Amino acid sequence: TQGSPGGPNGMTRSIACLGTDEFPRIKIGTGERTDPDEDLAEHVLGRPSKEDGKLIENACNDALSALELMLCGDTAKAMNEYN
Repeated sequence: TQGSPGGPNGMTRSIACLGTDEFPRIKIGTGERTDPDEDLAEHVLGRPSKEDGKLIENACNDALSALELMLCGDTAKAMNEYN
């Protein structure tokens, strides 16, 4: 799947090393800040609340399930089930 890096420099570096941006990827977002005055770095890098921790755990489990499908050659199914 083609796309912009849309994330940290590591993705930009991966695209540069591979010479293409046409590969499937799994992204896990940080969610919206509940307080617009909260520092963005703290929101992304800080310790999550218990509630957010559970959401993160669920997102990681979904990402693993999607990865399983992708490794079996069914990227379209992974995208349909987990996007």
